[in-house]
Amino acid sequence: MKFSYRQIVLLCGLFISTASLARKSAPSASTKPAFEAYEKFVLGGEHAGYAIQRYTFDAQHKTITSISYTYVKAGSHKTIESLVAKSDLNFEPISYQYTALVDGKPVLINARFHNKKMTAIEINGKKKLKLTATVPKNGFLSTFLNYVLLKNGLSVGKAYKFYAMAEEDGKFLEGSAQILSETKIKNVPAYKVKFHYKTDFVSLLSNKGEPLGTRSDAQDASTEISPKAAAIDGIPFNEGQIKKLFGNIPDGVINQIYPSKG
Repeated sequence: MKFSYRQIVLLCGLFISTASLARKSAPSASTKPAFEAYEKFVLGGEHAGYAIQRYTFDAQHKTITSISYTYVKAGSHKTIESLVAKSDLNFEPISYQYTALVDGKPVLINARFHNKKMTAIEINGKKKLKLTATVPKNGFLSTFLNYVLLKNGLSVGKAYKFYAMAEEDGKFLEGSAQILSETKIKNVPAYKVKFHYKTDFVSLLSNKGEPLGTRSDAQDASTEISPKAAAIDGIPFNEGQIKKLFGNIPDGVINQIYPSKG
């Protein structure tokens, strides 16, 4: 089982293939995002990368789409990941495309769901594998975990067990969440939530289910929602790749912490 930096970023979110993938999967210009933000990634106390996360609800087609991009550099190791995932409004999985470039080695997983069954193709370097899985009862794609919790109710003391697809593994894994306390982040009402999913970490979720930050002691890693300039400061920012994935360069100002001033 692989550990993904994206799991920390998103539960707070193969560029030779990403261009064609994004053209197929990015939302149309007429679909307005419901959430969009940059997150600053800190590893071992050092600013090591960033993530961009966008959620879009499409009322016409009754779907929700998650698009994310993560860049992390730790010492001589560099990881770039992207995800385009789609579910219906009840969070039944429809499809996802996961891509990664880990120390120069490409990985691609392209998955589709039908009648509670997943079929996927994984390309890992020169290896090509077929993956299959059965969606567990109430199973969902992990990138939508925050909204699933919101749907089930956010209140102190509540605890949940769940099965979520680890998109980078192509497997459903069991996890748990416990809502520990209420707090405020820049005057935004939020909840502190303890998760166990592949590793232990604590996440901050707003009262609208927006991911505001995470902390994983096991990985000595944390994220916090940030302005674009702070998130990417000193970190490579490939505008061409990001624009192809999202359809534009996200401003990161569709959220409760850093809303648009326009």
